[in-house]
Amino acid sequence: MFDIFSSSSFFPTPFPPYHHEHLFEHLFIASNSTTPCGACVGGSFQDLDPATSYNCKSCGPGTSAPGSLSACSECAVGKFQEQSKATSYGCKFCSIGKEFVDSSNLCSDCIAGKYHHQNDQVSAVCKTCSPGSAPLNAASSCSDCTNGQISFPASLYGCKSCNEGKVAADSSSLCEQPKNGKIQPNNLATAYASDGTRDCQAGTTSTDALACEICPAGKFAFFPGSPKCEDCTIANQEYSGEFLHFVPFLHFSVHVPLSYFLTSTCVCSSLAPTKMLLEVFLVKFAPMEPLPLVKFARTFQ
Repeated sequence: MFDIFSSSSFFPTPFPPYHHEHLFEHLFIASNSTTPCGACVGGSFQDLDPATSYNCKSCGPGTSAPGSLSACSECAVGKFQEQSKATSYGCKFCSIGKEFVDSSNLCSDCIAGKYHHQNDQVSAVCKTCSPGSAPLNAASSCSDCTNGQISFPASLYGCKSCNEGKVAADSSSLCEQPKNGKIQPNNLATAYASDGTRDCQAGTTSTDALACEICPAGKFAFFPGSPKCEDCTIANQEYSGEFLHFVPFLHFSVHVPLSYFLTSTCVCSSLAPTKMLLEVFLVKFAPMEPLPLVKFARTFQ
């Protein structure tokens, strides 16, 4: 019979200083007294020469063996091994989306808008993005918020859009209602600050940033974006809006909401003690039928 232990072709010379009967005992072990030696695998090991037991040994929580020839050692700082019987060699890093707890326990999930996007970092810690940026999920890195979106609240993942009637000054600001006289009518804001709002036309204003409202009779808003409708001065006999309803001889060929034309400024009804000059500028009579500019003037006593 061919003896592999005496063959110079199987082992190089000089032969290592081991007796051939113990040569493989670091790598293989018998399961009982009648079973040939088998290899230690899957995190198990046999570190004695000769072996003193029939089974490969396993490492417990917080420890691991670097290979099948070495005994257990404590996990390096920032790594873990949570199993009662380790099934792999070496301690582990936390995977993406998780943070380190201790060497004997599984890593915990990143929550509340925090993230960890590396899987080879010791003592992994979930991080928070700086204002104006946000992670898409617990496993992704920060991305800048754009197009009217903001990073708040930071406890939620992803950039967020301001709702109708709200706008943000920039990506790191909160959503707020714009100043009176401006509106943000979109379901979701698409721009920041003044680019994300629209001025109400002269003769109208807004207090809720949702829609512009026509100034009522007796009030006016001279400029686009006026924060409120101002009172005409009654002492100067100034009027607006419904005043024309009391002028019976001034007629229109079609029905016109007078507040469209008279609430952007006041009209004085007493230019002379016995006369009144009334001027009305009409831009269009109906929303679907724009007409040329028409000027009506009537002087009467």
